[in-house]
Amino acid sequence: MDMYEYKNCTVGRNSEITTSCNEVIFPNHRSRYGNIDKIPNIRKSLSNTKIAESTISGCNFYAGIKYDYYGHFLLESLSRLSHFDDNKYDAILWFSKNDEFSDWQKEILNILGLGEAKHIVIQKKTFIENLHLWERGYIAWDLFENYHSEFLGKVNGIFEPFKNKKCWLSRLGNNAPEEFLIEHFLKLDGWMVINPTDHSVLEQVKLFNSAQTISGISG
Repeated sequence: MDMYEYKNCTVGRNSEITTSCNEVIFPNHRSRYGNIDKIPNIRKSLSNTKIAESTISGCNFYAGIKYDYYGHFLLESLSRLSHFDDNKYDAILWFSKNDEFSDWQKEILNILGLGEAKHIVIQKKTFIENLHLWERGYIAWDLFENYHSEFLGKVNGIFEPFKNKKCWLSRLGNNAPEEFLIEHFLKLDGWMVINPTDHSVLEQVKLFNSAQTISGISG
Protein backbone atom coordinates (compact mmCIF):
# COMPACT_ATOMS: atom_id res chain seq x y z
CA MET A 1 0.00 0.00 0.00
CA ASP A 2 2.18 2.82 -1.30
CA MET A 3 1.55 6.48 -0.59
CA TYR A 4 3.11 9.34 -2.55
CA GLU A 5 3.62 12.69 -0.88
CA TYR A 6 3.81 15.87 -2.95
CA LYS A 7 4.70 19.14 -1.26
CA ASN A 8 4.09 22.53 -2.87
CA CYS A 9 2.34 21.00 -5.89
CA THR A 10 -0.64 21.96 -8.00
CA VAL A 11 -3.71 20.08 -9.16
CA GLY A 12 -4.76 21.17 -12.64
CA ARG A 13 -7.81 21.21 -14.86
CA ASN A 14 -7.61 17.50 -15.77
CA SER A 15 -6.97 16.23 -12.21
CA GLU A 16 -3.23 16.00 -12.92
CA ILE A 17 -0.69 16.72 -10.18
CA THR A 18 2.28 18.94 -11.05
CA THR A 19 5.12 18.55 -8.55
CA SER A 20 7.55 21.21 -7.36
CA CYS A 21 10.06 19.67 -9.83
CA ASN A 22 7.57 20.28 -12.67
CA GLU A 23 6.80 16.60 -13.13
CA VAL A 24 3.20 15.92 -14.09
CA ILE A 25 1.49 12.90 -12.49
CA PHE A 26 -1.72 11.58 -14.02
CA PRO A 27 -3.65 9.49 -11.48
CA ASN A 28 -4.78 6.69 -13.79
CA HIS A 29 -8.33 5.90 -12.66
CA ARG A 30 -9.05 3.28 -15.32
CA SER A 31 -5.75 1.50 -15.87
CA ARG A 32 -5.68 -2.22 -16.49
CA TYR A 33 -3.30 -5.06 -15.70
CA GLY A 34 -1.35 -3.51 -12.84
CA ASN A 35 -0.56 -0.16 -14.46
CA ILE A 36 -0.93 1.77 -11.21
CA ASP A 37 -0.34 5.49 -10.60
CA LYS A 38 3.35 5.38 -9.79
CA ILE A 39 4.41 4.34 -13.33
CA PRO A 40 4.76 5.50 -16.06
CA ASN A 41 2.32 8.41 -16.27
CA ILE A 42 4.86 11.15 -15.57
CA ARG A 43 6.05 13.82 -17.94
CA LYS A 44 7.89 17.11 -17.67
CA SER A 45 5.99 20.37 -17.60
CA LEU A 46 7.24 23.81 -18.59
CA SER A 47 4.69 25.50 -16.38
CA ASN A 48 5.47 27.12 -13.06
CA THR A 49 3.73 25.06 -10.38
CA LYS A 50 3.13 28.15 -8.27
CA ILE A 51 0.94 29.82 -10.89
CA ALA A 52 -2.45 28.87 -9.48
CA GLU A 53 -5.82 30.48 -8.94
CA SER A 54 -6.24 29.35 -5.33
CA THR A 55 -4.31 27.75 -2.48
CA ILE A 56 -5.09 24.91 -0.06
CA SER A 57 -2.90 24.67 3.01
CA GLY A 58 -2.34 21.79 5.43
CA CYS A 59 -2.02 18.06 4.81
CA ASN A 60 -4.62 16.84 2.32
CA PHE A 61 -5.86 13.49 1.00
CA TYR A 62 -6.34 13.36 -2.78
CA ALA A 63 -9.36 11.21 -3.66
CA GLY A 64 -9.11 12.07 -7.37
CA ILE A 65 -11.99 12.50 -9.81
CA LYS A 66 -15.49 12.79 -8.36
CA TYR A 67 -17.60 10.87 -10.84
CA ASP A 68 -21.31 11.68 -10.78
CA TYR A 69 -22.46 8.31 -12.14
CA TYR A 70 -23.43 5.87 -9.40
CA GLY A 71 -21.23 2.90 -10.29
CA HIS A 72 -18.20 4.98 -11.23
CA PHE A 73 -18.43 6.96 -7.99
CA LEU A 74 -18.82 3.82 -5.87
CA LEU A 75 -15.96 1.88 -7.47
CA GLU A 76 -13.57 4.48 -8.88
CA SER A 77 -14.03 7.70 -6.91
CA LEU A 78 -13.90 5.84 -3.59
CA SER A 79 -11.00 3.60 -4.59
CA ARG A 80 -8.40 5.38 -2.42
CA LEU A 81 -10.56 6.35 0.54
CA SER A 82 -9.99 3.15 2.50
CA HIS A 83 -6.70 4.83 3.48
CA PHE A 84 -8.28 8.03 4.79
CA ASP A 85 -7.57 8.93 8.43
CA ASP A 86 -9.60 11.82 9.80
CA ASN A 87 -6.98 12.48 12.48
CA LYS A 88 -4.20 12.82 9.91
CA TYR A 89 -5.71 14.89 7.11
CA ASP A 90 -7.21 18.36 7.01
CA ALA A 91 -9.44 17.64 4.01
CA ILE A 92 -10.36 15.22 1.24
CA LEU A 93 -9.68 16.81 -2.15
CA TRP A 94 -11.67 15.91 -5.26
CA PHE A 95 -11.52 17.06 -8.86
CA SER A 96 -14.79 17.67 -10.69
CA LYS A 97 -16.57 20.15 -12.91
CA ASN A 98 -19.49 19.81 -10.49
CA ASP A 99 -18.69 21.06 -7.00
CA GLU A 100 -21.91 19.73 -5.46
CA PHE A 101 -22.44 16.27 -3.96
CA SER A 102 -25.79 14.66 -4.76
CA ASP A 103 -27.97 13.19 -2.00
CA TRP A 104 -26.95 9.63 -2.85
CA GLN A 105 -23.25 10.56 -2.82
CA LYS A 106 -23.71 12.14 0.61
CA GLU A 107 -25.51 9.03 1.83
CA ILE A 108 -22.67 6.77 0.65
CA LEU A 109 -20.07 8.99 2.34
CA ASN A 110 -22.11 8.93 5.56
CA ILE A 111 -22.40 5.13 5.47
CA LEU A 112 -18.61 4.90 5.08
CA GLY A 113 -18.00 7.27 7.99
CA LEU A 114 -16.73 10.08 5.75
CA GLY A 115 -19.70 12.43 5.96
CA GLU A 116 -18.21 14.62 8.68
CA ALA A 117 -14.84 15.01 6.93
CA LYS A 118 -14.05 18.25 5.12
CA HIS A 119 -14.50 17.81 1.36
CA ILE A 120 -13.06 20.29 -1.15
CA VAL A 121 -13.85 20.02 -4.87
CA ILE A 122 -11.12 21.47 -7.11
CA GLN A 123 -12.32 23.05 -10.35
CA LYS A 124 -9.35 25.20 -11.34
CA LYS A 125 -5.57 25.08 -11.02
CA THR A 126 -4.91 25.00 -7.28
CA PHE A 127 -1.70 25.20 -5.29
CA ILE A 128 -1.56 22.61 -2.49
CA GLU A 129 0.86 22.77 0.40
CA ASN A 130 0.96 19.04 1.11
CA LEU A 131 -0.85 16.33 -0.88
CA HIS A 132 -0.96 12.58 -0.22
CA LEU A 133 -1.85 10.25 -3.09
CA TRP A 134 -2.49 6.63 -2.12
CA GLU A 135 -2.63 3.63 -4.39
CA ARG A 136 -6.11 2.39 -5.06
CA GLY A 137 -7.81 -0.53 -3.40
CA TYR A 138 -9.87 -1.10 -6.53
CA ILE A 139 -8.92 -0.92 -10.22
CA ALA A 140 -11.48 -1.89 -12.85
CA TRP A 141 -10.81 -5.31 -14.42
CA ASP A 142 -7.64 -5.70 -12.39
CA LEU A 143 -7.68 -5.36 -8.61
CA PHE A 144 -9.95 -5.47 -5.56
CA GLU A 145 -7.96 -5.55 -2.34
CA ASN A 146 -9.41 -7.26 0.74
CA TYR A 147 -8.88 -4.17 2.90
CA HIS A 148 -10.89 -2.09 0.45
CA SER A 149 -13.68 -4.66 0.33
CA GLU A 150 -13.87 -4.48 4.14
CA PHE A 151 -13.94 -0.69 3.97
CA LEU A 152 -16.94 -0.75 1.60
CA GLY A 153 -18.74 -3.54 3.50
CA LYS A 154 -20.34 -1.37 6.16
CA VAL A 155 -23.97 -2.45 5.79
CA ASN A 156 -25.47 -5.54 7.42
CA GLY A 157 -29.04 -6.75 7.69
CA ILE A 158 -31.73 -7.55 5.17
CA PHE A 159 -34.62 -5.79 3.44
CA GLU A 160 -37.57 -7.99 4.35
CA PRO A 161 -39.74 -7.38 1.22
CA PHE A 162 -36.97 -8.88 -0.93
CA LYS A 163 -35.88 -11.76 1.26
CA ASN A 164 -35.19 -14.86 -0.88
CA LYS A 165 -36.80 -13.22 -3.92
CA LYS A 166 -35.69 -13.14 -7.54
CA CYS A 167 -35.11 -9.45 -8.29
CA TRP A 168 -34.72 -7.72 -11.64
CA LEU A 169 -33.06 -4.29 -11.58
CA SER A 170 -35.05 -2.20 -14.03
CA ARG A 171 -33.40 0.35 -16.32
CA LEU A 172 -36.56 1.48 -18.08
CA GLY A 173 -36.11 5.10 -19.11
CA ASN A 174 -32.34 4.67 -19.05
CA ASN A 175 -31.47 3.67 -22.62
CA ALA A 176 -33.28 0.34 -22.40
CA PRO A 177 -36.61 1.04 -24.19
CA GLU A 178 -37.43 -2.60 -24.98
CA GLU A 179 -36.89 -3.79 -21.45
CA PHE A 180 -40.60 -3.67 -20.66
CA LEU A 181 -41.00 -6.90 -22.70
CA ILE A 182 -38.40 -8.66 -20.59
CA GLU A 183 -39.98 -7.35 -17.40
CA HIS A 184 -43.45 -8.54 -18.48
CA PHE A 185 -42.31 -12.16 -18.81
CA LEU A 186 -40.16 -12.02 -15.68
CA LYS A 187 -43.16 -10.92 -13.63
CA LEU A 188 -45.13 -13.87 -14.99
CA ASP A 189 -42.31 -16.09 -13.77
CA GLY A 190 -42.43 -14.69 -10.25
CA TRP A 191 -39.67 -12.08 -10.41
CA MET A 192 -39.87 -8.77 -8.57
CA VAL A 193 -39.04 -5.82 -10.85
CA ILE A 194 -37.28 -3.06 -8.95
CA ASN A 195 -36.15 0.41 -9.91
CA PRO A 196 -33.16 1.01 -7.60
CA THR A 197 -33.68 4.78 -7.69
CA ASP A 198 -36.96 4.28 -5.80
CA HIS A 199 -34.92 3.22 -2.76
CA SER A 200 -32.25 4.77 -0.58
CA VAL A 201 -28.66 3.56 -0.89
CA LEU A 202 -29.03 1.73 2.42
CA GLU A 203 -32.15 -0.07 1.18
CA GLN A 204 -30.42 -0.97 -2.08
CA VAL A 205 -27.50 -2.59 -0.25
CA LYS A 206 -29.85 -4.51 2.03
CA LEU A 207 -31.77 -5.63 -1.07
CA PHE A 208 -28.58 -7.20 -2.39
CA ASN A 209 -28.07 -8.88 0.98
CA SER A 210 -31.62 -10.26 0.93
CA ALA A 211 -32.46 -11.46 -2.56
CA GLN A 212 -31.95 -15.01 -3.74
CA THR A 213 -31.16 -13.92 -7.32
CA ILE A 214 -30.37 -10.49 -8.77
CA SER A 215 -30.20 -9.72 -12.47
CA GLY A 216 -30.44 -6.81 -14.88
CA ILE A 217 -29.05 -5.24 -18.03
CA SER A 218 -25.44 -4.12 -17.72
CA GLY A 219 -23.91 -0.98 -19.14
